[in-house]
Amino acid sequence: MSCPEYVRLRQLYYKALRRWGQVFLSTSKETGLAKLAAWQIAELKRKTLEERDTANERMCLHRQLCPACREETRQQQSAGRVLEPSARVIPFKATRN
Repeated sequence: MSCPEYVRLRQLYYKALRRWGQVFLSTSKETGLAKLAAWQIAELKRKTLEERDTANERMCLHRQLCPACREETRQQQSAGRVLEPSARVIPFKATRN
């Protein structure tokens, strides 16, 4: 079982991931982005991407530095279990449209 701090960081990561998905995968009409200028939409996408990546970095860093989480990771790896997907996220690079 993960430590309480890791659980908190994981919840924050999933919240940021959901927000990022809403912004990147939704149409403008669904999210109300139609009222924003193109530069505002681009800034919102950049900000949600940054929040998602920062939350993931904090979670992964905690897992590496926390003795309890480090031990749990070691046990999972020795048992051949796969780490949760968020521990393997590759940062998404935004492209200009």
